[in-house]
Amino acid sequence: MKPYIIKRILSAIPLLLIISFVCFVFINLIPSDPAEVALRVRQVPIITEEAIAEVRAELGLDKPFLTQYVVWLGGLLRGDMGTSYVSGKPVFSTFISKLPATLLLTVTSILLTILISVPLGILSAVHQNRCSDY
Repeated sequence: MKPYIIKRILSAIPLLLIISFVCFVFINLIPSDPAEVALRVRQVPIITEEAIAEVRAELGLDKPFLTQYVVWLGGLLRGDMGTSYVSGKPVFSTFISKLPATLLLTVTSILLTILISVPLGILSAVHQNRCSDY
C-alpha cells in the first residue's frame, strides 16, 4: 500500500507543474498590463510610459516569460506566493484569511451532497427498474 501511495504522490507532481504552468500562461494572456493596473490601484494621477516601465521592473515583469515562471515557482516552493498587484498585500496572508470561509463552504457542500445522494441512491436501489431508478 505504501509504494502505491508514494507512486501516486510522485505522479501528481508533474501534473501540478503542468497545471501551474498553464495557469501562468493564461494569466499572462490577459490583455491588461499588470503594471498599469498596479499604478491605477496606487491612484497615480498621470500614468506615463516611464512609470509603467519602472513598475514592470519592480514587479519583475520586464524579464522573459520563462524566467518569470521559474522565479514565481521558486518563491512558491519557499512559501512566498508573491504580492498582490491590486492590494499590495502578500498573497499568502490573503489566502490564509479566506481559508476558514473556503473550508466551511467545502464541508457544507460535501455534507449536502452526501445528504442528498445517499438517500437517492438507496431509493434507486430499492426500486430497481422503476421510474425512481432512472
